[in-house]
Amino acid sequence: MNDLNWFTWWPANTSVQDTTQGQAATFPYKAFTFQPHQKMFDAIGVRINADDLTINSRITLIPKHTDSVHIQWDLGYYAGINLTTRIQRYRQARTLRHHIKELQTRMKLFLEKTENVYGITIKKTLVKDTLLLSARKVFDSLPTTQNIYSLINKLKTYIQQQGAMETGYPMLNILRKDNTHFATMVAIPVNKAVKEQNDFVIKKMVPGNLLVAEVRGGEHTISNAFTQMENYLTDHHLESPAIPFYSLITDRIAETDTSKWVTRISYPFF
Repeated sequence: MNDLNWFTWWPANTSVQDTTQGQAATFPYKAFTFQPHQKMFDAIGVRINADDLTINSRITLIPKHTDSVHIQWDLGYYAGINLTTRIQRYRQARTLRHHIKELQTRMKLFLEKTENVYGITIKKTLVKDTLLLSARKVFDSLPTTQNIYSLINKLKTYIQQQGAMETGYPMLNILRKDNTHFATMVAIPVNKAVKEQNDFVIKKMVPGNLLVAEVRGGEHTISNAFTQMENYLTDHHLESPAIPFYSLITDRIAETDTSKWVTRISYPFF
């Protein structure tokens, strides 16, 4: 549980104190302040302060279903033996409980959006382009943009020669076989099957489930988004029956500014 992300979901009308000299950030909320500390794999300690009161609490993530968790916030403190103090502590506890429920609601709304957890918007859809014309080539190094589009352009030319039409964006998958060999496959969705020839092969995709995310940026951005897509599959206990692929929305030869590249990541799942 990363407390650095608390700035993004904590109520905006509070003045959050940034980390200073290695100390954890302090998050004020109404009459209390909350300070994350003691990070654990599935939990995080939170120190709560109010006037002369200090409470150690813990937020724990408890798996509920394959795609959801229960957020549990536990705390307890000594109320003392003095009657007046006990009444004061009871009132503080009742107020704090109400505030924690408000914060849990805000946290829940934040975490329910995939872009807040994984940094990208991931959608579930179905495979639409089921008929593809593909080509493969193994390169001795990571293929360049020119290498990739050389294969794509050969497919485009052959599709036209066969009287077929493209029905979607060029697709790309690169598999690193070892340190010096990169198996590269490109494909273009077509409206009808064409004659297979030499390196041109028809692929038929099963119209199954697909995770999709569109990202804008170069190879580093795309690679990070792909990693987050795989994290999503792992977190939701999903499996993939086929290889994932990129759809090259932007023509990368025509647009050399990588910050403007739009790429759709597609990952089959069941």
